[in-house]
Amino acid sequence: MRMPLLAGEGLSTQIGDLASFFLAMGVSILIALLNHSAIWLYPAVLLLVFAAVGRVIAWLFHGAGLPLDMVVFELVVAAFLISVASKLTADQTKS
Repeated sequence: MRMPLLAGEGLSTQIGDLASFFLAMGVSILIALLNHSAIWLYPAVLLLVFAAVGRVIAWLFHGAGLPLDMVVFELVVAAFLISVASKLTADQTKS
């Protein structure tokens, strides 16, 4: 199992934090796409990059496993969102 559920307050934190992370990211991407506004993509990029960096720090300094597939996925999606943001910005400057 990649992430066993904790118990008590740890379970509440685990579910609440993960839910808020993904919901905030999804909502900011949705707002960006509905409004054609690149600025809303950057919070999602920051969440993804910070998650990837946090995983590497946990591996380097705290003995955690390194889920390289997750780190790569997070960085690839962040790069994709930056690409979309730059396209949206370019489209806005043409208008």
